[in-house]
Amino acid sequence: MAANGTDVPNMKRLDEQIKEISEFPTFCGGYADIFTGVWRGGRASLARGVWTAGEAISGRNVAVGTIPPPDSRTQTCIKVTIKVFRDVHNKADTPEARQKYEKLLNNEYRVWASLCHTNVLPLFGVIKDPAIPSMGIVAPRCTFGDLRAFFSDPTRASSANRLAIVKGIAKGLKYVHGKTVVHGDLTMGNVLIEVIEGIVTPLISDFGRSRVLEVKGYTSSIASTVQRSGRFVLERDLHANLKK
Repeated sequence: MAANGTDVPNMKRLDEQIKEISEFPTFCGGYADIFTGVWRGGRASLARGVWTAGEAISGRNVAVGTIPPPDSRTQTCIKVTIKVFRDVHNKADTPEARQKYEKLLNNEYRVWASLCHTNVLPLFGVIKDPAIPSMGIVAPRCTFGDLRAFFSDPTRASSANRLAIVKGIAKGLKYVHGKTVVHGDLTMGNVLIEVIEGIVTPLISDFGRSRVLEVKGYTSSIASTVQRSGRFVLERDLHANLKK
């Protein structure tokens, strides 16, 4: 799968499918801005051990399992987040530069889109829309945000099964490493929390800094190695590539 570049398809384009995109970013990170929206017509099922999204990447599912018949758990309007790298669109000021940036973005993030595990957040695809400054990546919007936000609430912090959360993160990492992929930037902000069938479930996210190991010529230059874990490495590398 992710261990072979030829086995990782391009991501699904969700242009004109995401509606109600927020006018302004709802969160600003170190190198990206987060917008929210709704994927109308998208189908995803949340069940214990299963989080699926039909045809997220070239007709494949993004998570373990298959699309079930429509029922109370199947959504046709999915709340999503759209991640847009800050100021990259300003650097890509020509059609050629924008095309190069989009290719770099696809090459790196399709690794994330190919991962399928209960404790890995699905990546639905990429989008270009007038409401956002440049191409963004689309993923589910989790109810409780990241790990830091989840534990900032005293009630949740005292009642949560912390050992189960740690085990979930470990299972996700074991799966990812088994696919010869290194996350490269695992922080509290990159572990999201969703309650699925009453169980607090950690979901590892943001594999844009990942690199696929042992595949010569596949890892793109926007990926960081384990040693290069600075917050601005991805943005800097993107800018450098756009100038070439």
